Amino acid sequence: MAEKESAFQLARLLAVLGGAVVILWGILRFTSLIERGNVPSLDFAATVAVYGVLGVALGLISVAGSKFVKNIAWSIVLIVVGVLAFSLGVGFPWYMGPVLVVLSGLAGIVGKLV
Repeated sequence: MAEKESAFQLARLLAVLGGAVVILWGILRFTSLIERGNVPSLDFAATVAVYGVLGVALGLISVAGSKFVKNIAWSIVLIVVGVLAFSLGVGFPWYMGPVLVVLSGLAGIVGKLV
């Protein structure tokens, strides 16, 4: 029984940490528009804004879903959220957030099935 709880606690921790990294990445996407010295094209600004909103939304889903890692459906949702966040094209230090979210979903599934 202790193994299950430790797996769920690990899954919660990974989901919160990964979600926080994804949220931070989304916020930094917005600030990249402000830091530019010139006015970006509308196409570029819209793309950056959409990626920023998606990053923040996926991070919030990950943090909110950390409470429900005991449910297999929510663990699958966390895996999908992590894969979607990874496909947004996050760079070097930021790709660890989506990887942590995927690992949290896998830890939730393993904890439920063991």
